[in-house]
Amino acid sequence: MLIILNGVPNAGKTSVAKVIQAKIPNTVHLEVDALRNMYAWMPIEDAIHIALENAKSIIPNFLHRGMNVVIDYPLDPYWHSYLVNDLPEGIKVQTFTLRPRLDVVTKTRGEREISSELSERIRYLYATNMNDPSLGVFIDNSELTANETAGILLEEMGLDV
Repeated sequence: MLIILNGVPNAGKTSVAKVIQAKIPNTVHLEVDALRNMYAWMPIEDAIHIALENAKSIIPNFLHRGMNVVIDYPLDPYWHSYLVNDLPEGIKVQTFTLRPRLDVVTKTRGEREISSELSERIRYLYATNMNDPSLGVFIDNSELTANETAGILLEEMGLDV
């Protein structure tokens, strides 16, 4: 199974992915930012495309070995389709978009410090409706912990773990 967690920066994707990885046996958390950090010197506009291409090439390797994959990254419909096209037949894909309120997502949550630059980027994404890419099930996790959000996702997937 491939689980895609979508949402703007600071929406809680990585925190929820870690909970899901801990709750679903044999699950790999593929963090696209970790792939991008391998070439942090590269401009982000170029690095993002390479990181997503690398993620697409890695996902089938894990799925082929019977592992589940949870991936978290802000995706638009093009990149979502890119990741799920050409997967091995029979692979279940579950997509969730985390959409906390703007007043929540622009403040420091958990471990991530929100710079003024990132806050402005998030505000731009909300102002242009890029936080609403019409991908999968939408979850307003404004008032939810990562554990509570993961619980909702697991329930949506029909998993009782």
